Amino acid sequence: MDDYDKIYHVGTRYYKDKSFYHSFGPTQSIFSLESNSAHRTRRAALGSLFSPKAVQNLEWLVQKHVSRLITRMRNFAPGQILNLHLAYRCVSVDVISDYAFAKPYNLLLDETFGAEYFAGIADLALGVWIFKMFPLMAKTLFSMPLGLVQKLSQPAYTMMKLESVCNLPKFYASFFSTNDLVHW
Repeated sequence: MDDYDKIYHVGTRYYKDKSFYHSFGPTQSIFSLESNSAHRTRRAALGSLFSPKAVQNLEWLVQKHVSRLITRMRNFAPGQILNLHLAYRCVSVDVISDYAFAKPYNLLLDETFGAEYFAGIADLALGVWIFKMFPLMAKTLFSMPLGLVQKLSQPAYTMMKLESVCNLPKFYASFFSTNDLVHW
């Protein structure tokens, strides 16, 4: 147990496991960076965006999405069931996506409060492990048209659809350098 704490604590000098962290997405994202110094540099650049003062200044953004939820709730008929679990998750996703991409996913406007989106996110958990074990499958799927991927793999479709919503061109291009296929 002593070694575990030395290896996995915040600020460790040990590098991340490449094959594990590359299975979560682009190899240059802050989450999947192997190098501690590169991660520290990127994290420092983002730090000011999440300082207590910066978060406090975002109250208007949170209020905007909470107001949308309240409006939706007021339109529910008496006795109509409202899934608050999904509704609150929609607020979270819309606030985060609005802040991160200046474009909310607008799940609060979805009739089902994003039920399909959240089911897709659950599918992603399975997809990560499948793509970790079979990286060639991931490369093949991500090179296909979206409509075909939807018929073949719901987890891959969800990942690709999320990419298009984020408007991140070539989001997965960094997945597939020659070195990544060996270690991914």
